[in-house]
Amino acid sequence: MTAYSIIMAVTLLLAGAIMLWSGIKARQGALRRNMWIGIRTPALLASDEGWIEGHKAAAPYLIASSIPLFAGGVFCLFAQESLLAWVGLPVVTVMLLLVLIGSQKANSAVK
Repeated sequence: MTAYSIIMAVTLLLAGAIMLWSGIKARQGALRRNMWIGIRTPALLASDEGWIEGHKAAAPYLIASSIPLFAGGVFCLFAQESLLAWVGLPVVTVMLLLVLIGSQKANSAVK
């Protein structure tokens, strides 16, 4: 295990924890409008009710987006350093697709 693999693992695991936390808070309706975390589309930012309703609709996708991040973080702990460069692309691609689908669901729920 190298410093690079530890940095990659910690970064991906931390990002996974943040996505999981935000998805759980969104599902509970406890994610209030803020400047840091959440889906930031005009429809969701228009009102507090729209923000909460949209995030409740997107919550399963936000929670699911933490799975590739956790998997990538664990993979980084055990993989050879030559494979670490190939971890980021599929992990981020799957996470991004899930967040984009969640954004579409959130916008549909508000409209």
